[in-house]
Amino acid sequence: MSLSPEVWDLLGLDALARDLYLRLLQAPEEGLEAHAAAVGVPTHVALAGLEALVAARLVHRSGGDFAPADPRRALVALARSRQSLLDGVGPLADELGTVVEAARLQASPHEFFSVLRGAPAVLGGAAAVLRGAVHEVVGTVTPPFVAGDDDEVLAAQRGLLDRGISFRAVYDSSVLETAELREHVVALATAGEQSRVSVGVGTKMLVADGATALLPLARGDSTEVSALLLGRSALTDALQQLFELLWRRSQPVLMAVEEDGAVGRGLEPHLARALRLLASGMSDAGVAAALGVSGRTLRRWVSELHDRLGTTNRVQLGMAAARTRRPGPPEAREG
Repeated sequence: MSLSPEVWDLLGLDALARDLYLRLLQAPEEGLEAHAAAVGVPTHVALAGLEALVAARLVHRSGGDFAPADPRRALVALARSRQSLLDGVGPLADELGTVVEAARLQASPHEFFSVLRGAPAVLGGAAAVLRGAVHEVVGTVTPPFVAGDDDEVLAAQRGLLDRGISFRAVYDSSVLETAELREHVVALATAGEQSRVSVGVGTKMLVADGATALLPLARGDSTEVSALLLGRSALTDALQQLFELLWRRSQPVLMAVEEDGAVGRGLEPHLARALRLLASGMSDAGVAAALGVSGRTLRRWVSELHDRLGTTNRVQLGMAAARTRRPGPPEAREG
């Protein structure tokens, strides 16, 4: 027979059940005593083995007679039932893992978090979180930035994307007001990062696989560089949920910074670009600086946009920007 012993084991059949099943297939007309003698076991042992085959639906019983089911259907059905059981192992493992984590958290809470102090430690921790991700990393980005952000962390992030692991980021709109940072954001989005932008992103955070998180300890206006590295807990669950809320109320970065013509269809290039930046949530001063114009000029352009698009405020401008955007591939639209 071509099935290896390992395959029989995966089907939940031991050596006796296998031998009896093969014997039934080869000599279905013979009785229990003959089958027991053929496989070299007492009759009562053979009977127990045949009962196991009946339970697996590989054998039919009628009184004291046993007949094999068609193996082309019976073995496939058994394999599918075993696969269904195996599919339940993952959720069970997660559930038991949660129980273990809760017990460890209660017994030794210090094992679930560590404080990183100083820029090298914080940046190294962020890079380690990125490198250790298996399924997905999510994060928020907002000033101030730690010196060196563009080195180890960005390299780890690009490595993440190269491995095909999803990375979703929500940027505070103020990030787009700096040309250098805007270029980094666009480069990462082009490389595969799913990037969105929102107004008033409260803090930075990084969450890998919903289980490991890194977030700053000091307030945004503090000169101290420190962060909290967290293991899986209710807090990491809450951070993941917070990110999802931010993600839903943000808009794709590429919509805010993409090339002329994609947003603002039918508008002059300078108005189309102003519309994109305004819709991203950038401040008036930031938009004026990005466009290289005075505040007075920007106000004139904004007034013209309101007249042309029939809007009266920033929210309506954002909606108008979305309406004037040319449809693109699903990835571009979903950001």
